[in-house]
Amino acid sequence: MKISELYKIIDGIAPFASQCEWDNSGLLIGSPETEITKIGFALDATNETIEDAKKQGCDAIVTHHPVIFTPVSGIAQDSPVYLAVKYGIAVISSHTPFDKAAPGVNTVLAEKLGLSDLKTADTDEDSICKIGVLQLPVTEKEFAQIIAKNLAGSVNYSTCGTSVKTVAVCAGAGGEYYALAKKAGADALVTGEAKHHEFLGAKRAGIALYAAGHFETEAPAVKKLMELCRERTDTECVMLNESRTTEYTGAI
Repeated sequence: MKISELYKIIDGIAPFASQCEWDNSGLLIGSPETEITKIGFALDATNETIEDAKKQGCDAIVTHHPVIFTPVSGIAQDSPVYLAVKYGIAVISSHTPFDKAAPGVNTVLAEKLGLSDLKTADTDEDSICKIGVLQLPVTEKEFAQIIAKNLAGSVNYSTCGTSVKTVAVCAGAGGEYYALAKKAGADALVTGEAKHHEFLGAKRAGIALYAAGHFETEAPAVKKLMELCRERTDTECVMLNESRTTEYTGAI
């Protein structure tokens, strides 16, 4: 298949036109006319994943995070962009389009946490957040334990002394959306990482805020994206080796 065909498959799952104006999703390295025989999937196009792609014989990589996000004034020899070009590996990235898609990053995260009746939060922020409900209400500590178990990681969280039933999710760095989640009726917001002042703001707003790791909240969806692509092409699709880049311990 050609890169252009892979692009159309990804676009059919998570339309590139839906990306936020600050995003840089799409075909970021390579030509639409390039023929490919094996596709690798990863959260990030790091040097390690690109080396693994070469080792496994992949001539294309699909990532969630854009390999080129902000304008660059130069390309160093030890950069992922240089390495991908050197090895002739194309890179397609689906960032905010896959965040918003159903199924997509936040849908997968919500499902892993046991949420049902999912809907998109009615926001002015391009509708990235999803919101759903637990089968039964739990304490804030119990929900932290559910998150840690289902995402196989650790959780930082702030409490506000309420039970948790309705939950908003925004994988990655979504701590800023606590007010939006509260307005949508959520008892808690689960994200990957949050700043100190966001924990404090959430507590004042009366909503529990959970930071479960950027990698942990997004990585499960990459496997889902690979499975969706497998259903739409005969070209071999594989996961690339990558590991957690951060560790979260303790609780706020």
